[in-house]
Amino acid sequence: MAPLAWTLRVYWKRYTFAAVASILVSKYAAKRFRDNNIIRAYCRQAKRYGEERVVIAERDGKPGQAKKMVILLNPAANKRDAKLQFMKYSAPLFHLSGIDVTVVESQREGHLRSLMSYIDPQTDYIVVAGGDGTLMEVLTGLMRRTDVEEMRSIPIGILPLGRENRFYQSNLSSTTFKPPVRAIGDATMDIIRSEHTKPLNLMEIKPESGRLLYALSSVQWGPMRDAHENRDGFRLFGRLRLLFSHLNVALQRWPRDYLLHVWYPQYCQLKQDQDTPSPPSEKTTNHHLSQQFYCHWH
Repeated sequence: MAPLAWTLRVYWKRYTFAAVASILVSKYAAKRFRDNNIIRAYCRQAKRYGEERVVIAERDGKPGQAKKMVILLNPAANKRDAKLQFMKYSAPLFHLSGIDVTVVESQREGHLRSLMSYIDPQTDYIVVAGGDGTLMEVLTGLMRRTDVEEMRSIPIGILPLGRENRFYQSNLSSTTFKPPVRAIGDATMDIIRSEHTKPLNLMEIKPESGRLLYALSSVQWGPMRDAHENRDGFRLFGRLRLLFSHLNVALQRWPRDYLLHVWYPQYCQLKQDQDTPSPPSEKTTNHHLSQQFYCHWH
């Protein structure tokens, strides 16, 4: 016992390093083993679904007619981890399901918006693989097409590969937090089975200059949004990077003045039916944001 105590006392740095390394390696191996088991279970489900579709197609006399799916992938999402997560947790399931998959990767910001003009209207599914910004790009490109009415009938699936995925968490996810393998696996299987499909309304955003933009869940705009987007520039401050990003935005120019025009279609229709137009009302908040609520009709 004495020699062991003497050895630990003399070489305590080596033993401490070995213990910490063993714990980290054990946790990593356990996570990999757990993730592989989860993916294996999802693969069995996808394969079973693909086999069932083949049997149904042969019974109906339509063999070889696979569903066509276009996946719009943003590899830069989630600090450029989106493509790796897609290849590990989602791509094998799509291929095992028997769906004819075409993956299109964006090369720059706004690339998917322009690529939407080349999507075949005969496509059965469109899948957005990225975050909230990627979804906004795809919807904006879709609404700018001349045949937008025909494209409305194509279901759009969402793979939560972004950093926050606010829209997916608030509208399509049953729980607030899931590990990536669970969240992406569940979303992939829901898309393959075409589950949780529901119609949603779009917000139309008209800037002072440029073309129309569209969004689903929310529109973030102003100094708070600027600070949130630029927080990675202060990564040297660790967990305080968001605080320093807010201070940087505040010191540049404060307070800031913004003008926002909001149209409410239901209110417009009500005023049109009553045929009693009224001048726009203005309300100014303490944040120097002038809000004008009014509408136009013929």
